[in-house]
Amino acid sequence: MAEFLTATDTSAAIERVIREAKKELTLISAYVYPRFIYLERLRDAAARGVQITLVFGKRKMDNRVKSQFEQVSGLRIHFLDELHAKCYCNEKHAVVTSLNLLNSSEARNREMGVLLDAQNDAKAYADCMAEVQSILQASNLVYSSRTLGERPSVRTNSTFPKAGFCIRCGKNEQCDPDAPLCMDDFKVWVRHEDPQFPEHYCHTCGQRAQVCMAKPMCAGCMELYRPAIDALNASRKIVRSFGRRTWRE
Repeated sequence: MAEFLTATDTSAAIERVIREAKKELTLISAYVYPRFIYLERLRDAAARGVQITLVFGKRKMDNRVKSQFEQVSGLRIHFLDELHAKCYCNEKHAVVTSLNLLNSSEARNREMGVLLDAQNDAKAYADCMAEVQSILQASNLVYSSRTLGERPSVRTNSTFPKAGFCIRCGKNEQCDPDAPLCMDDFKVWVRHEDPQFPEHYCHTCGQRAQVCMAKPMCAGCMELYRPAIDALNASRKIVRSFGRRTWRE
């Protein structure tokens, strides 16, 4: 069952969510100035190969904080001006709370939260994950460690990356937005040829996202690779959605 958390409990639960993440970790906080231990845990998670996504809002990130996050490999940072939610989740648990990712929140404020378990609180956890995905879709990608050293802009990449991901199973594949499924999953898809059928992974970054054959990239990557998309449309001489009915022509 869901567990009520005090301020101290919440801080410990957030650390545990980071520490126990296996594949994916999402941190949503309107304001960010994390404790040292959180940064250490994030670096440990990155070393394990965890895909880490941070969403913040309201105001520009402090340069000192940004430089600290840039030391975390595999990190993607999104911005959403309207954000006020705070949620920290991995594959098994989610902490929904009033606590921002600030080193002073626990010491100065009365905070509380709720810990959800993906198995024991299945519906609440699923609803929480759906809202997390909605927030990610509405946000803008402002930094990715894949583009470390580039100006933090969402309109910098004129070419797609060489490596991509199958939008159904997440397996590594050559990046081709017109053929975003692996061969095995394409054989299944072609039986019905529904370009709007919901899939699970962004083709270019591999993050969980609401995508489909006609729109194989998450909102952040659609902005990040906008010049590449424009160039692809120019080569087609017609603007159309992604997706071919033959596999990797």
